Amino acid sequence: MVEFFATWCEPCHRALADLGAVRSHLAAPTRLIVVAVGEDATTVRRFLAANPLPAGAELALDRTGATARRWGQDRFPTTFLLDGPGVIRHINRGWGPGYQARILGWLRELVAREPRREH
Repeated sequence: MVEFFATWCEPCHRALADLGAVRSHLAAPTRLIVVAVGEDATTVRRFLAANPLPAGAELALDRTGATARRWGQDRFPTTFLLDGPGVIRHINRGWGPGYQARILGWLRELVAREPRREH
């Protein structure tokens, strides 16, 4: 999962909380990369001190918004779900009722499609 957000975006705060909850409902491990768009490190650090990211999430800074534009992000929050090889399979633009259930359903579908790996 790649989540584009901004610290000033209230729906982004809700989406991050939902993504943490979604990951706790999945049997398979998922990677969450949170991309802070258009903000400097100090602003993001200050925000995260009061609003920690979901456990295990990774943070990336996109100060200029160039990465967000390349991905096609056009509103906050935008959530991209990728399969194992890294192909974008679902995009959710914005946050609202049904967000958590929709993301969880899509992730379960992706996990079910992934080939099982023998150890």
